[in-house]
Amino acid sequence: MRNALIFAGMWWWACGGTEGIEPCTVTDSGPNQYTLSCPDGTSVIIYNGNDGLDNRIVATIACTGFVPDMNIYAEYKVCLFASGDIWSSGTLYGTDFGLSSSSFYAVQQVGSQTAPVFINLDKAGNNNGGYWIMSLDRKTLVQYITYRDQDISNPESSIEWYMESSNCIVNNF
Repeated sequence: MRNALIFAGMWWWACGGTEGIEPCTVTDSGPNQYTLSCPDGTSVIIYNGNDGLDNRIVATIACTGFVPDMNIYAEYKVCLFASGDIWSSGTLYGTDFGLSSSSFYAVQQVGSQTAPVFINLDKAGNNNGGYWIMSLDRKTLVQYITYRDQDISNPESSIEWYMESSNCIVNNF
């Protein structure tokens, strides 16, 4: 807190903190962070002397297995960061192809709970935009794989598979 107050005082003084001008204020806004707010509506977050947040990888999860009836091997990986952010990647392999995609999700972003990855690969009927969605329930470690294509003859135009938690390896750091 002392570092933040010193910084705020120096900023206020250097930016024309003179009599008659309302000063900026510093408030405690969470663990090791403070908010400097000024009367003109501007504000900045100050991290207790550190260069931003600790954003190291705290865990990885890797899930692999075969997609039944499709002759496709699926691999899904997740890196969990100390900030709560998530990086996920998915790969599909066959005898004549290998495709990958990845996504990054901020902790508060829609989709961050399952961190889906989308892979464009049409495997049914005409080549008309079939695609795969790979995701993971991080509580149960069940991996979900969905294939969507208008050539699939069911109301949802999709096929879903589930891979059990025994197909996943978790590493905590």
